[in-house]
Amino acid sequence: MTDRMPLPGSLSIGRGCFACGLDNDRGLHIPYEKVGNHIEAVFTLGEEFSGAPAFVHGGVVMTVLDEGMAWATIALRSRFAVTTEFSSVFKRPVLVGQPHTMVAECGQLEPDGRTLRVTASITRADGKLCTQASAHYYAMTVEETAASAGIPELPQEVLRAFGFADGS
Repeated sequence: MTDRMPLPGSLSIGRGCFACGLDNDRGLHIPYEKVGNHIEAVFTLGEEFSGAPAFVHGGVVMTVLDEGMAWATIALRSRFAVTTEFSSVFKRPVLVGQPHTMVAECGQLEPDGRTLRVTASITRADGKLCTQASAHYYAMTVEETAASAGIPELPQEVLRAFGFADGS
C-alpha cells in the first residue's frame, strides 16, 4: 500500500489559499495528497464554479492543476516555487457535480538550481482524460518564501514536514 500524506492544511501558513485552504470560505477546498511519487486530489466542484452550464470554468480547472503542480514542488522536491510558465490542453470538460482526479508529477531541479518542470492531468471517474497541463516553476529559497508570506521565517513544523533539512 502506498503512503498517503494529506497536504491541505498541512502548512500553518497559506490556510486561506483559494484552491486548498481550509480557512477560505469561498475556496475550492481541494484535498491534495502526496501519494508515493506524485500528488493526487479527488474532487467534485459545485455549480458555483461553473463557466457554462454543467462545465467547471476553465480558469478554475487551471487553478486545480496549478495548485497540484505547486504542491508537487513542495512535497516531492522540497522546494517552494511559483509558476513562471503554464500551458494546458482541454480534451473534455470537467463536469460540475461529478468526481474527477487530478494527478501531478514533478521533474528534477534543473541545473540552474531554480527551475522545475511539472506536469498534471485531470481525469473523469471513468478514466477519460479531461485536461492536462505542463508548467515551469521558479524554486524559491526558504528565505524568499518567508519574505513572500510576510513573515520573518517559516515555522519549523513546515520545514520538517516537507524535508527542508538544510533550510534552502
